[in-house]
Amino acid sequence: MSILISVDSSLETPLFKQVMEQITALVHEGTLTPGDRLPSTRHLARQLGMNRTTVYRAYRELWALGYIASNPGSYSVIRQKAEVAKVTTPGNPAGSGYIDWENVSAPGAADLYSSYTAQASSIPEGAEISFTPLSPDSRLFPLDAFRKCLNQVLVNHGDSLLQYGDPQGFKPLREYIAGRMKQHSVSVTAEDILITTGAQNGIDLVLSLLTEPGGRVAFESPTYSRALGLFSLRGAQMVPVRMNENGMDLAELEDVCRNGSPAFVYTIPNFHNPTGITTDQKHREELIRICEHYRTPLVEDGFEEEMKYYGRVALPVKSIDRHGVVLYLGTFS
Repeated sequence: MSILISVDSSLETPLFKQVMEQITALVHEGTLTPGDRLPSTRHLARQLGMNRTTVYRAYRELWALGYIASNPGSYSVIRQKAEVAKVTTPGNPAGSGYIDWENVSAPGAADLYSSYTAQASSIPEGAEISFTPLSPDSRLFPLDAFRKCLNQVLVNHGDSLLQYGDPQGFKPLREYIAGRMKQHSVSVTAEDILITTGAQNGIDLVLSLLTEPGGRVAFESPTYSRALGLFSLRGAQMVPVRMNENGMDLAELEDVCRNGSPAFVYTIPNFHNPTGITTDQKHREELIRICEHYRTPLVEDGFEEEMKYYGRVALPVKSIDRHGVVLYLGTFS
């Protein structure tokens, strides 16, 4: 079989691509239909006056794109190619109706997604500063200085940074964090630290480590809304413990632990979100005493540990963790 195509070696387009594009054009216009046999690579190369390897490359590209079927020792034939799916749009996904995504998604996924989209839509474009997303004003970012730092790091360490790297995170960064934690009287080494993509990623990893669907998680009520979304997404049984003027009601927490210790207790002892309460040293000592007594992990979220502008903030609960019951979460946000 012969097909009417031609190539021009004076063009910038590679010869194999010219062959490929002309065959696909014949398919789209209906000149070539499913089942039609293409000439052999030797025959087409002789017809076009080119190297057989060039035709072979064009056929391999056509095969990769789904236009032809080819078996060793036989001719290549045009095949019925599946149509490219249309771009999906919110509320009108391609192929809608085959899978009920809301029904098959884990409970809590829709709520967590909605909280993200609501935050994104609440950020104003003008000069106003929205307090809703708890994000810094991007106009204050030192972009030039940050760019210079990135360039310097890539020049000095790019060959290693672009590899997969240490699963616990860049060791010099972990060593720096360990030094910062020692300023807060928390004695740790780089080996005790895991770099995550933020506190939420840390919370999610803790949930993966310590809970199974239906596992109980105790936390201050109210608390960080995104943590609640993650608890729900992971299928945890949420056990809220009310707040008073001193922080989490520890008598109520002890009752919760006495009736079956939860998988862990989640607390924000400094500048609590959303109440703003910072618990005192006595409260922290009693909190860790309860967790030690009931062998219950305590997850301390210190996301605003260093936001105090004057005076001295109480030391992290982790600083008095003598028996290794506290998992400490921090963030550079």
